[in-house]
Amino acid sequence: MMPSQGDSPPQARTLLELKGIVRTFDEGRVLAVRQLDLTIETGEFIAIVGRSGSGKSTLLHLMAGIERPSAGCIRFEDKEPRRNGDWAALRARRIGLVFQRDNLLPTLSALENLEIPMIGVESSEARRRVRVRDLLERVGLGHRADHKPRELSGGERQRLAIARSLVNGPALVLADEPTGNLDSANAREVMALLRSINEDDGTALVVVTHDKEIAACARRRLYISDGRLVLDSRFPEHH
Repeated sequence: MMPSQGDSPPQARTLLELKGIVRTFDEGRVLAVRQLDLTIETGEFIAIVGRSGSGKSTLLHLMAGIERPSAGCIRFEDKEPRRNGDWAALRARRIGLVFQRDNLLPTLSALENLEIPMIGVESSEARRRVRVRDLLERVGLGHRADHKPRELSGGERQRLAIARSLVNGPALVLADEPTGNLDSANAREVMALLRSINEDDGTALVVVTHDKEIAACARRRLYISDGRLVLDSRFPEHH
């Protein structure tokens, strides 16, 4: 629905805040993230860029609660998740995840792969099925609902993985090299889908990438080097 004249755009608010984040491994001998401060607002589209080993994926995992900081504080929607269960609940309902590998369940159909994350969140099977079929249509897989992952192409599997990240209506989608295993045509298709999620739904999107073309789609780019945020650039429109 288009806003009527006089309507103002929704006010951005802080979605995720990281303060003084440090992440070490190997009993402190490996410093993966160093004193990092970052605020992400609702509806943002951010690319995290840096060389291999710079700390990009570790940072994304911290945002998702998959990794826990060695020091510092992470707040999501103005609350600080402290327990594993707190983060698990956020990943179930508010944070969607997309990885380079699709991580689909091979014995289940496309439809069933999407429905599994909804169990325990949406009690009505009928509503789950409507939501799943709508998402399959949106990602161009409505005709593949009964196919198993091995019967889908690489691009189709990744689009299905993106649909899975959306089933519970997250406020934030975190994607770690989502086009890393795809050819250029499928990569463009997947990025167009991610952009539509951000622009049409207002879902905040953070993408880790080493691909300059993908990074250029984002309106904000974070450059990470040796675990530090060295540059935070904002752009008014897609370039």
